[in-house]
Amino acid sequence: LLIGGWWTQLIYLCTFVATFFLSEAFKFWKRFYWTTRGMQGRFNDISLLLASNASRRESDGKMTEGALAALDDISRLQTLLHQLYWCSVVKRFQCLLEPEGISYLLSRKLLNQNEYKALIQVGENNFGGHHASMTWLVSRIALAVKRGEIDADQAVMTTIYDKITNLRMLMARLPDMYDGRMPLAYIHFVHLLVNVFVLVSPIALFPLYYFWSIPVVGIVTVFYYGIFTLSMMFLDPVDNDKEHQMGSLETVGFDVGVLIRESTNGSIRFKGCAASLPKY
Repeated sequence: LLIGGWWTQLIYLCTFVATFFLSEAFKFWKRFYWTTRGMQGRFNDISLLLASNASRRESDGKMTEGALAALDDISRLQTLLHQLYWCSVVKRFQCLLEPEGISYLLSRKLLNQNEYKALIQVGENNFGGHHASMTWLVSRIALAVKRGEIDADQAVMTTIYDKITNLRMLMARLPDMYDGRMPLAYIHFVHLLVNVFVLVSPIALFPLYYFWSIPVVGIVTVFYYGIFTLSMMFLDPVDNDKEHQMGSLETVGFDVGVLIRESTNGSIRFKGCAASLPKY
């Protein structure tokens, strides 16, 4: 009876702590999600502005060959940046940052020979492939404007650079969010509380429910362990924890391949719309 009374008091504390922990974990998941969507939006903004300001021939109003080549280069660099960035965030994709992975990117025509050699050198110096590709992206845009391939005035260029710096800020935010997602001591406390509550449940419930305590304990275990496990899944949106990559705890995390393809389709879409622009 003493244990039963103690268990009755513990259930209120465990329920509050576990549900609050789940709520905070879901808030982290939502912030992570909208940050990734914000990155997508910045890529699309850059593509829209560049495609809309591509240089055109006076005769027929069509984009010049230089403008088309510049948009292709910039679109490719955006895809490369996005892909290398996620390779630095998602542990199971970090193999693409090795020389063998960079060779694969070269075979997929995401790189040219000069960029391949530069990325190998960047990797040897630990500068970060996505930092290099972002620098190349900015330089290629500036070069396109200098060559007249992009006909952008100062206001447009200021907006483009603002979008790029905002993109850099969002990219830097995700690793910081991962590092500060939840204090480790708090996770241990919640885990210990749930474990103690579930382990004491058979002893506390048997005097009250006798053999009916068996299904009751099963329900309690599934419910409280389920809350804790779900919270841990929300705290690992890209499945960096190996525990969530296999077995019964395998989760469906963010499919970063979909994010990359959607951004790539955005640059292709805006270029195609700009190419079909009627003459005014």
